[in-house]
Order: sequence, then structure tokens, then C-alpha cells
Amino acid sequence: MGLEMNVTGFGSPYLPNRPAYDLGSAQGNGAKAPSSPSAQPLPNQAQKSPSDAELKEFKDDLLAYQAQQEASGDYPAIQMLIPANERGYVAIPSADQQKLINAIIARHQGDAELQNPTVALNKTALWKELTKEGVNSDQIASGAKFFYSPDGTIVDRRTATTGVDRMA
Repeated sequence: MGLEMNVTGFGSPYLPNRPAYDLGSAQGNGAKAPSSPSAQPLPNQAQKSPSDAELKEFKDDLLAYQAQQEASGDYPAIQMLIPANERGYVAIPSADQQKLINAIIARHQGDAELQNPTVALNKTALWKELTKEGVNSDQIASGAKFFYSPDGTIVDRRTATTGVDRMA
């Protein structure tokens, strides 16, 4: 029993017709911290489009991590909602970011404050640690390189954010 947050926004009010899509387990995952929250590109910054090789590597890493999770059957009880933008695109954390998120969540799953429905999530020790490590939902949304489109395909940031003023 705990907070239900969906890492990718699938199964959320943003994309209600999508199945829940979990990305990984927190045990033995070898998570690496991102370089720094300030190193994340902002949505309005000019960026070059990722190459096909970069997209393939991203997908391969994500699929490998999903396969590891499926094999272990160990899903985090708490998942983080990442908001969809105005056009319905949902940022995707990289496999390393997802491993870090899951490791942080695993450390905080027993926190009493998470069991209290009156406590705002962004005031919890879990949220503070996610923020410090640069992987809270807003940081992922503002710095993601790849997004799920409303039809479930993976697209680059430029495609997902063209004509978008803000994240929902």
C-alpha cells in the first residue's frame, strides 16, 4: 500500500488508455547518477537531433533494463508520474536514470510520510533526494532526450516539443 505514481505517465490521467508501463527494479541495478541537474538541457535550448545510432542505443538500454526487471519480477511499489506535455508526449528517463530513481525509491519505501495521504509528495525526503540527484519528474520532463508519443512510439525531443509552450 503506498502512493501510485507511474514512471512514464502511462496509465495516468495524461494517457488514460495506455497500460501501466514499469521500467525497472531497484535491486542490483548499478544505477549511475546523472552529471548534474543543471547540465540537463532546457526545453527551449537549441539541440541537435539524436542520430539513429543514439536512438537505437537508448532503446536497447531501455529494453535490456525492462527485460532484467521482467526476469526479476521486482517492481518498485512507488512509481513516479512524469507529466505529458500539451500534445500528449511523455518524457522517458534513460535506463540509468530509471535505475537511480528505483534505487532512491527503494530506500524510501518504508517512510511513514509516504503512507500519509495528507502529505504532499514534493515535501517528502523521497522527493528531496530525487531532486538532489536530478531525477524528479519535472527534471526528467525538462531534460529528457526521448519521449513516448501518444501512439506509443519513441521520438526525439525536437519532435515531441515542437509547438509546445509548456509541460502539462
